Amino acid sequence: MECGSSCLKGDQVVFEEMKARRDSAAKVWHQQEKANRISKEALSAWNRKDYSTVVSLYETIKDMLTETENRKLDYAKKNSFLIPESF
Repeated sequence: MECGSSCLKGDQVVFEEMKARRDSAAKVWHQQEKANRISKEALSAWNRKDYSTVVSLYETIKDMLTETENRKLDYAKKNSFLIPESF
Protein backbone atom coordinates (compact mmCIF):
# COMPACT_ATOMS: atom_id res chain seq x y z
CA MET A 1 0.00 0.00 0.00
CA GLU A 2 3.02 2.24 0.32
CA CYS A 3 3.15 3.02 -3.42
CA GLY A 4 -0.33 4.50 -3.54
CA SER A 5 -0.32 6.22 -0.17
CA SER A 6 0.69 9.59 -1.66
CA CYS A 7 -2.25 9.43 -4.05
CA LEU A 8 -4.63 8.40 -1.32
CA LYS A 9 -3.45 11.29 0.84
CA GLY A 10 -4.20 13.74 -1.98
CA ASP A 11 -0.60 14.75 -2.70
CA GLN A 12 -0.94 17.42 -5.42
CA VAL A 13 2.58 16.80 -6.76
CA VAL A 14 1.76 13.13 -7.34
CA PHE A 15 -1.50 14.04 -9.08
CA GLU A 16 0.32 16.50 -11.35
CA GLU A 17 2.91 13.85 -12.22
CA MET A 18 0.18 11.32 -12.98
CA LYS A 19 -1.67 13.87 -15.13
CA ALA A 20 1.52 14.68 -17.07
CA ARG A 21 2.12 10.97 -17.72
CA ARG A 22 -1.48 10.47 -18.82
CA ASP A 23 -1.36 13.50 -21.12
CA SER A 24 1.90 12.28 -22.64
CA ALA A 25 0.50 8.80 -23.21
CA ALA A 26 -2.65 10.25 -24.77
CA LYS A 27 -0.57 12.41 -27.13
CA VAL A 28 1.45 9.39 -28.27
CA TRP A 29 -1.74 7.38 -28.77
CA HIS A 30 -3.31 10.15 -30.87
CA GLN A 31 -0.16 10.42 -32.99
CA GLN A 32 -0.15 6.66 -33.58
CA GLU A 33 -3.83 6.66 -34.52
CA LYS A 34 -3.23 9.51 -36.98
CA ALA A 35 -0.25 7.67 -38.47
CA ASN A 36 -2.30 4.47 -38.82
CA ARG A 37 -5.11 6.32 -40.58
CA ILE A 38 -2.74 8.12 -42.92
CA SER A 39 -0.83 4.91 -43.64
CA LYS A 40 -4.08 3.21 -44.69
CA GLU A 41 -4.95 6.14 -46.96
CA ALA A 42 -1.44 6.08 -48.44
CA LEU A 43 -1.65 2.34 -49.06
CA SER A 44 -4.90 2.85 -50.92
CA ALA A 45 -3.27 5.59 -53.02
CA TRP A 46 -0.25 3.32 -53.58
CA ASN A 47 -2.52 0.57 -54.90
CA ARG A 48 -4.08 3.08 -57.30
CA LYS A 49 -0.57 4.19 -58.31
CA ASP A 50 -1.51 7.70 -57.21
CA TYR A 51 2.05 8.52 -56.22
CA SER A 52 1.49 12.24 -55.71
CA THR A 53 -1.07 11.44 -53.02
CA VAL A 54 1.28 8.85 -51.49
CA VAL A 55 3.98 11.51 -51.21
CA SER A 56 1.70 14.14 -49.71
CA LEU A 57 0.27 11.70 -47.15
CA TYR A 58 3.55 10.09 -46.10
CA GLU A 59 5.25 13.48 -45.79
CA THR A 60 2.81 14.39 -43.00
CA ILE A 61 4.02 11.45 -40.87
CA LYS A 62 7.57 11.17 -42.19
CA ASP A 63 9.11 10.65 -38.75
CA MET A 64 6.77 7.71 -38.03
CA LEU A 65 7.18 5.73 -41.26
CA THR A 66 8.25 2.11 -41.30
CA GLU A 67 11.21 1.04 -43.42
CA THR A 68 8.83 -0.25 -46.09
CA GLU A 69 6.85 3.00 -46.08
CA ASN A 70 10.08 4.98 -46.44
CA ARG A 71 10.97 2.92 -49.51
CA LYS A 72 7.48 3.50 -50.92
CA LEU A 73 7.86 7.23 -50.27
CA ASP A 74 11.17 7.29 -52.13
CA TYR A 75 9.66 5.38 -55.05
CA ALA A 76 6.57 7.59 -55.09
CA LYS A 77 8.71 10.74 -55.13
CA LYS A 78 10.54 9.45 -58.19
CA ASN A 79 7.32 8.47 -59.93
CA SER A 80 4.81 11.08 -58.75
CA PHE A 81 4.84 12.70 -62.16
CA LEU A 82 3.08 9.60 -63.58
CA ILE A 83 -0.65 9.72 -64.14
CA PRO A 84 -2.58 7.06 -62.17
CA GLU A 85 -3.96 4.23 -64.36
CA SER A 86 -7.55 5.14 -63.47
CA PHE A 87 -7.34 8.27 -65.62
